Amino acid sequence: MQFQVFCRGICIDIGAFYRNIPRFAFGRSALFGARLRRPIFGAVVASRSVWITIATRSRLHARGKARLERSLEKLEALRRKVNLGLAVGSLTVGAVVCAGLIWTKPVPPRLNRFDRAHDVAAVAIYPSTTSMPVVGHGTVRAKKQVDLIPQVTGRLMKVHKDLAPGKMIPKGAVLFEIDRTVYDARVRQAKAEVTALEVALESHEQDAENLDARIANAEQMLAIEKKDYDTSKNLYDKENVGTQRDVDMSFQKYLRQKDIVVELTNRRAMIPHLAAETAAKLDSAKAQLTRYEHDLDHTRILCPFDARVDAVTAYESEVVTAYFSIATLTDMEAFEISVGIDPRELKWLADSIRPEALENLDSTLSPVVTVRWSLHGQEFLWEGRVARFERVDEATRTARMVVEVRNANMIARLGGGGVSGQALSIGMFC
Repeated sequence: MQFQVFCRGICIDIGAFYRNIPRFAFGRSALFGARLRRPIFGAVVASRSVWITIATRSRLHARGKARLERSLEKLEALRRKVNLGLAVGSLTVGAVVCAGLIWTKPVPPRLNRFDRAHDVAAVAIYPSTTSMPVVGHGTVRAKKQVDLIPQVTGRLMKVHKDLAPGKMIPKGAVLFEIDRTVYDARVRQAKAEVTALEVALESHEQDAENLDARIANAEQMLAIEKKDYDTSKNLYDKENVGTQRDVDMSFQKYLRQKDIVVELTNRRAMIPHLAAETAAKLDSAKAQLTRYEHDLDHTRILCPFDARVDAVTAYESEVVTAYFSIATLTDMEAFEISVGIDPRELKWLADSIRPEALENLDSTLSPVVTVRWSLHGQEFLWEGRVARFERVDEATRTARMVVEVRNANMIARLGGGGVSGQALSIGMFC
């Protein structure tokens, strides 16, 4: 509002000044003095009011700025005093607390001195040898685990009723049975080929005997024809009996009989080669028959041992492909535990457990160890034997000793005595 009033005053003074300019320029001489003083006076008054207003405002701005600076300085001084007071108060309180703690500390009790010495007794020490237990940890694993892989392709006609993960199956049970129709037909066809080739081989032997007889007869006929030809030729040449045509006819009969003998002899010479070829075909047919019988036998997959089923991937009426796994079985005869032992504790092992001794030691005579496993505060015990030294694990820097637990020892004993129904299982950390 002050700024608007200030601007308005300036405009009024300047307008009044310019309104008096024409009078100053074109007025009469009589009025020159009076008319000249008015505009000049108005201009002077206007300019003076402008400069007075500007100077006044400048002084007010300077005073306000100085007043603001003095207020800020007072606030800064007050803040410093407050901070200094807080610091001094904190140090004072801390000093008072420390002095109070030192002043009120309890006096330590004094111990009474004994004037007489304590009674002592001498105890005899006798050297003895004791067994130091070596403790290790490991996870139970299967000693033998197999994948069932069919050797032939076909549709599954039968699957064992207990073939499911976790089930127990006895040795010799039929696990899978593949359709036998095609493989049975191949076996019968191969048997027929083998029989035919065996008959052919026997016929070659009979042919050889027959040809030998025919060759003998043909050679006798050849001798007769040769004799007739010689007789005819001598009678015609010496005694002029008969004709040249009779001699030629006798010679032709001789040649025909000789040709028969040569043909029979060649056929007889081919008999061994034909027999050898037939024998080779017979061997090939027998090999083919063995292969087909093998395929036929493998249409039934039997359980190789007392096993626990770990995985099944094929079911009844499915078509299985040869050489692809369809189930996984674990042998329940024995489990193994690969136990990690600190190499520094190997010196406490008995001589029979050392790695160099285990290589030539019978597994039934190996040292006995105790396998422990706890569940809900209950401790279960199994008996095992050290089977072999496996390796030194580079990752854990431990020596790996393999402990074997046989089927007869898989039922646990309780730590406090008695027998438990808990059986050792793969995956237990003992």
